[in-house]
Amino acid sequence: MTAMNAEPDPDAEDRKGCSGRVGKMVFSAGVQQLAMVAYVPEALAEKVSAAEWLAHVCGAVQGEVVSPPAAAESPDGGLAASAIAKADADAGKFPLKDKDTAMAAAFAFLRSKGAFPEDNDDSEDEMVFGDDCNLDDYE
Repeated sequence: MTAMNAEPDPDAEDRKGCSGRVGKMVFSAGVQQLAMVAYVPEALAEKVSAAEWLAHVCGAVQGEVVSPPAAAESPDGGLAASAIAKADADAGKFPLKDKDTAMAAAFAFLRSKGAFPEDNDDSEDEMVFGDDCNLDDYE
């Protein structure tokens, strides 16, 4: 998360970092657990609480917060928190399945807070096929 939020090195060959202004939740599914790290920049803290967001996701996957919200290493400030959801094969609980559930819960929470725009576009995407694009006009 720290690397994702870092200021880019202008002399570097590849651009890395630069997303400190964007809230995010990162998921890592292993064999024994699903790890989750939430970050909310200071500018968005009034709209989305990192603690509430992570608690909502933990509720969906029976996870537990292991690092409560604390100051994030980011030029944009904000808070970061982490949680895990342990696997339980006997109960049919697997990290890969939990990841999908957790991602859906995280997305739904953001939508409920108005932090992720609704897709209210009723128009259909128009498809243009090669034979319909009047390529002869460009010769």
